[in-house]
Order: sequence, then C-alpha cells, then structure tokens
Amino acid sequence: MANRENSREQDELSQSTKVEETYFEDSQYEDAEYGDSQYEDSEYGDSEYDEYEDYDDEEENSSLFAMSEEELDDRPGVNWLSVLSAVVAVILSIVLAIAGVRAFASVNNNAEYAGKSWVIQGTYQDLTPDLITKGNVARYKGNLPADDALNGKTYVSNLKDKYQVTSGAPIEFRGSQTGDVPSEFPREVDGLLVEKNGSIEVVYTAEKGTLKPVTEDSVNAERFAGIASIVGAVLVLLLGLGFAVWLNRRSRDVEYEDLDGLVEDER
Repeated sequence: MANRENSREQDELSQSTKVEETYFEDSQYEDAEYGDSQYEDSEYGDSEYDEYEDYDDEEENSSLFAMSEEELDDRPGVNWLSVLSAVVAVILSIVLAIAGVRAFASVNNNAEYAGKSWVIQGTYQDLTPDLITKGNVARYKGNLPADDALNGKTYVSNLKDKYQVTSGAPIEFRGSQTGDVPSEFPREVDGLLVEKNGSIEVVYTAEKGTLKPVTEDSVNAERFAGIASIVGAVLVLLLGLGFAVWLNRRSRDVEYEDLDGLVEDER
C-alpha cells in the first residue's frame, strides 16, 4: 500500500511539473507575439510619421519656390540708363586712351627734334613713287626759313642727291600722304624741317597751318597730355561703370529676403 501511494504521489508531481512547463512556454510565446506586435505597431507609426514629414517638407519647398518665382516675376527689367552709362563710359575711355597713346607716340618721335626744327610751307608740284608702299606721294616745293643756322647744312630730300643749302633757299620735299591720283593730295602743306644726324630734312607734312616747331615746352605739354588722357580714361571707365551699377541697384524695387523668412511669411 505504501508503495502504491508513493507511486501515485510521484505521478501527480510529474503531471504538475509538465503543466507548469507548458504554461511557462505558452506564456513566453504570447509575450514574444505581443512584443512583435508592438514592434510592428511602432514601425507602422514611424513610417506614417516619416510620410507626414516628407509631405510637409514638399509643401514647404513648393511654397518657397513658388514665392521665389513670384519675386522673380516682379523683378524690374533691364535698366537701360545704366546700360547707356556703361557704354558711354567705355567709349569715352577708349577715345581718351587712343589720344594718350598718340600723344606718347608724338613725344617719342619729336623729343629728339626739340630746339632743332623749323616749319616750312610747300606747294604741290607732281606725284612721285613712294619709297615704302606701292602708292604715290606728292612732291612739294618751298623755301627754307631765313635762319643763319641753316647756312652750309646738308639737305636730304630723298628726291635727289644730298646738297648743301643756305637760309631762304628753295627746296623740294616729299609729302607724308600716299595716294594714286593728284586729286587725292592737298595743294599746300606744312612741312616739319628738322636737323637729324648732322643734316636737315623734312620728316613729315600736314595740313597747312597745323604744324609748329618742336620745343622742350611742346614736348613736355604732349607728355602731360598723354598722361592726363590715360589717367582720364581709367577714371572715366571706373566712374562710369560704378555709376551704372549704382543706377541698376537703385532701380530694383524688390528686396529679396532670406529663405527662412520667406517660409515663415508663407506659413
């Protein structure tokens, strides 16, 4: 009897243990399923929140770009006064620069003749072939100035051989202008007679009444004029472009705010 009772108690204890193990396993499984469900709910919620954020960002960006386009549409057109100012400044600066370059070129050509030059008048005679180009130049005739410094000087005409002259003597010389027919040349000209390498010659001609003897003062005046022209060209260009920029900015009625300000105003 005692053995039967002990066997029965052991069977009951074994069944109770199995029930407890089964309950524990079911409880763990249910907990795992509940955790997965919570995770899925959380994942679904995050996705929904992300979609809302993306939609909000897209709406915000579209509003921003829409406002930017409206601002650009309201932007004033080209300010033609500023454009005209810039063009005029560029043209004037180019003119002044060219004048300055010519003045410096004249200084370089005439500086060596300062105090050693005379102006003579010449009358058209006929045409003669140019020594450099294939065209013709005019041959002019005139008289040397009444200056004793010219007595015994060797005259070079490039028309015939060199010869010695006296003051007031008649000479012939070539004109500077080139052409093909007589009608293209002036009837009377001024010629610049200079002392060069121990001899005298006419170095160039110009319209009658336009030439003067080269002096130290005239060379310095041309040098100053060249410097003033170059400086003036730079100043005119800078001031003209600066004035054009100022006009352009002044004409803009639309003031652009930063992007954050545009978004806040839209909201």
